[in-house]
Amino acid sequence: RAKVFDGELLELLALGALSRANQGVASIAHIASVLSSLANCNMVWVEAALTEHLFMGMSEALCNMSPSSYSIQQAAVIASAFAKAKMFDERLFSHLSRAVQWRGRAAPEFSVQAVGVLLFAFSRVQVDDPKLLDFLAHIIVDIPPGDFTPQALAVVISVYAGAHRRRSFSSLTLAASVDPAALPLATGILGHLATVASTIAPESYEARHVRAIVSAYHRAGVRGSGLFLVMSRAWETRWGSGFATEKEMIAFFSSLDDKDSKVSDSD
Repeated sequence: RAKVFDGELLELLALGALSRANQGVASIAHIASVLSSLANCNMVWVEAALTEHLFMGMSEALCNMSPSSYSIQQAAVIASAFAKAKMFDERLFSHLSRAVQWRGRAAPEFSVQAVGVLLFAFSRVQVDDPKLLDFLAHIIVDIPPGDFTPQALAVVISVYAGAHRRRSFSSLTLAASVDPAALPLATGILGHLATVASTIAPESYEARHVRAIVSAYHRAGVRGSGLFLVMSRAWETRWGSGFATEKEMIAFFSSLDDKDSKVSDSD
């Protein structure tokens, strides 16, 4: 976090942490903290080879620890660090998935933030883990709608809409050829998330949230019950004007550059 990047000191500290991990004397919390710090510093870009060495070395230590010994927050921090550093270790992500799905976890462990970070991290490294998605979907349904922020909701919807699109090969063709108002209603987790969206005050949404949510449903080839009215009202609250139809809203968002429609877990 320092304004001046001291690469030599950071390398010394990181290698020391790796040594402790290899010796089996570093806790999961310690390793998670180190990985998170590394993922958020310049070393990732300045010392790519060293970063890979550190991440893969600590991954080995993490995989040797029992899945039951992880907290959900620790699993989320570790997954997020690897995703931010653009590191993918199939063995580690499989291990983290087992840790998240370990039986007997208390419901409070699964906060909206932790679930959102996990979903975003796994999707960012393009891990296709249907069992994890289905497991977390059941968790999400039991989370009180009031716990969701627009940012967290946008992340979760984007991930599940992407999963729906991959599972339904016809969604892209359908979305492109049919009036948005005529698309089938979303069911399952996407149907539930549309209901959650309606419980959030329109003024709480930022433009990027509205666009990410609306675009995600459209790309998945489905529409959320009542979602257009909620999103149109949110947009109108921000910009002073809404949209007359879902088709108008989709056409407007589709005309914009895609780069600012992506949501991240860093906000």
